Amino acid sequence: MKRHILTLILSLVTLCSYGQSGRLIYGCVYGERKMPLQGAKITTPHGELICTTDQNGQFNAQSSTYIKEIVVLHDDYQTKYVKVDGSYLIIKMRAATQTYTETTDNVVDVEEEVQTTNLIAEHEARIANERRAAAEEAAKIKAEKIAKLEAERAAAKEAANAERARIAEQRRQMYAEKQKGFGSIVELSSTLASNNLFDNASIRYIAGYRFNNQIYMGGGIGANIHYYSQPSDYYDSNNDMLLAPSRFSTSAFAYFKANFINRRCSPFIAVAVGYNLSKPQTLCLKLTDAKYSTSGIFANPQLGLNFRTSQKSSIYIAIGCQCVVIPHLKDYTTYCATIKSKIGCGVDMHIGFTF
Repeated sequence: MKRHILTLILSLVTLCSYGQSGRLIYGCVYGERKMPLQGAKITTPHGELICTTDQNGQFNAQSSTYIKEIVVLHDDYQTKYVKVDGSYLIIKMRAATQTYTETTDNVVDVEEEVQTTNLIAEHEARIANERRAAAEEAAKIKAEKIAKLEAERAAAKEAANAERARIAEQRRQMYAEKQKGFGSIVELSSTLASNNLFDNASIRYIAGYRFNNQIYMGGGIGANIHYYSQPSDYYDSNNDMLLAPSRFSTSAFAYFKANFINRRCSPFIAVAVGYNLSKPQTLCLKLTDAKYSTSGIFANPQLGLNFRTSQKSSIYIAIGCQCVVIPHLKDYTTYCATIKSKIGCGVDMHIGFTF
């Protein structure tokens, strides 16, 4: 039983000693003229070396035991005993030639206290300056990194934009190359004239060469069906009777088309210029018949909108003006008639498919 009690007491003493073991000791040692003292030894009162001051007179060490007092040793200075209170220690050493009695009370005279106070103020000012310089340096480095990062981002963005532009231009060139070649157009149109004499519905086939997505040239043929009433019901502004065309005609023409922009949806202009061919017509007079021709040149300018459906195909709608040659009866008698030609115009609508 006694053995167990003794073991418990020893354990408690060990725990208490362990709880009090070790202590952080740090500070600065100065010599004459407030110069940091390098190589000063920091020991325990029992002579155990704790650490040595660096070139700035600084020391920072963890003692292996909990001590309340340290001893500062240097060959050129008097030994000094300093109490450890857990704060930053500022230690002023006296030269070995000076007469001074060391005490363990850490009590100094007024002059040394003033010097110590000045040393503490200088040390704190130096630390503040170092911290400010470090903060300024860190801010400078951060600003340089940010500027460098922004410059790299701007350069990367510019390079990406340039690469996109290059790829887009390459695609446009490849697409333009694919657009070149022969192509065909099938077109349906309807014309409405003010005098109703050459109202018609037409179907055209055009074959030509596509130089790129914007320029197309070729030629075509067409078939036209005309709708009209009795010609005696229609007169022009000079009271001349307009003569009806044939109900069926064919046409041959040259064709030009130009898109304004190289886009999927593009406005365009087109023009077809050619010749309408139809059989002669007969005008019956009282004592004789007068033959006349409804064949003649025509022009058909258009303005429309093209919708691309694939690389080489598209559909379009357009509105245009149909200008054709119309025969009219200038004057006539019982035995003869004077037939002349004039230009008539009408509005037409077009729907086409390009392939």
